[in-house]
Amino acid sequence: MCHLHPKWSALYRVGGWVRVGASAYQAFRAPTLNELYRSFGFGGFLFEANGQLSPARLSGVDAKIEGGNVQNVGRTRTVGGEASLTWQPLTPLSVQLGYAYTDSVITEFPGHADREGRFVPHISRHQVSGGLSRSHPQLADVTIQVRYLSRQYADDANTQPIADFIVIDASIQRNLFPA
Repeated sequence: MCHLHPKWSALYRVGGWVRVGASAYQAFRAPTLNELYRSFGFGGFLFEANGQLSPARLSGVDAKIEGGNVQNVGRTRTVGGEASLTWQPLTPLSVQLGYAYTDSVITEFPGHADREGRFVPHISRHQVSGGLSRSHPQLADVTIQVRYLSRQYADDANTQPIADFIVIDASIQRNLFPA
């Protein structure tokens, strides 16, 4: 089965720095076999199978007015890898650990050769994550996740460093109306 995802867009330069544009588009997504036939849990959430799902279709339009001179990077090179581990020592308890390495560098930047070889902005080379989930059907599902991101830069010249930081997420979920 083949589905087309048409998109039409136009951009018109009104003046030296001002552009106006519009686009219209359509998209299609069929439910996966997991969504149709297999219930599963992930990150403290339970996803129930639903054989009655039908394909999702989207149609949309948008318009924009832009100003300024935008210069895109010519090319980048990204090399990396990711590993994750999930351990379930007890039925209601789950532990997740993960590591991602991303070496993303600007390799070509027309008009800005001094930026070539620099790191792509807003990408940390090292990300370490860990999580703990506890599920109790009669009470609540509790999840705590911690993620460490190493230094990154806010700009393509790598003059505005963003220090290493940690993000902590916590959630407590309870089904108020059991099926």
